Amino acid sequence: MNADYEESEEVHAVDSPPLVFKGVQALADLVQTTTDLLSSVPRGAKSNVVFVTKLSVDPDTNRASYADDCGVWNVEKSKATSTLYMRVGERLQYVAKRKGIYCTGGRNGVWNTISPQPDAADIVTVHRFYATLKGDDNYKKRVTWFVNLLNAEGKAVWEYQGERSSTNTAHGNACHSKRPYVRTNPETMRRIEAAVEHRAPRDVYASFVRRDSVDAPRDLNQVRHAKVKKRRDAKQPPQSNAADDVLAVVALLQNHPFVRKVYCSLIRD
Repeated sequence: MNADYEESEEVHAVDSPPLVFKGVQALADLVQTTTDLLSSVPRGAKSNVVFVTKLSVDPDTNRASYADDCGVWNVEKSKATSTLYMRVGERLQYVAKRKGIYCTGGRNGVWNTISPQPDAADIVTVHRFYATLKGDDNYKKRVTWFVNLLNAEGKAVWEYQGERSSTNTAHGNACHSKRPYVRTNPETMRRIEAAVEHRAPRDVYASFVRRDSVDAPRDLNQVRHAKVKKRRDAKQPPQSNAADDVLAVVALLQNHPFVRKVYCSLIRD
């Protein structure tokens, strides 16, 4: 077999092109018409794929949650945006509010006032969250959700761009562990914290593994740490300052039937 023949038989791997993030109109059409609404982002490798899920909201902050099992996302390269669009028939048109007035345009700083001004019911807010995986600048995700768009409320579109490598970057606090870091689902953590209040960590961990091995705690230590945190938080007195204390006393005038007057004086040494 000659060298020319060997070279012609060499097989070169061809990478699939990365996913292109969809435009706002395409996202709106997708989220409004989807028949495959997932409860959350599926676990496992996610390369150049799109999912439509229920919007996850953190009950403590009432903010959207963008957690998944991909590993550590680079905080410095993450951002959240909020933009306005106006419904024009079945289409969405980008607008901005300048000094309280809705305008179109924006190129080269030129804005055109919309006349007549649209009703608030015709304005759609598009929230988007962008993130880049730590250790792999070619792997990105974008999560998009809409406010005031028919058949889109409470839904989110997740777009994963790039090929997901099999190795997760270690977490910043994991100084001695070589195990790849995968963030535990926030909902799972809330369930753990509620369960350890009256049960032993080992019992809680075993019950989670039996019930749902996929979304179970990372290990027994994670459950133990949740128990310690719960106890520590319960022992901490509520934080207050002098101004809060004064306002609390003044509020007794309205809330307590026996408080008629409150005297304040400044005493200096």
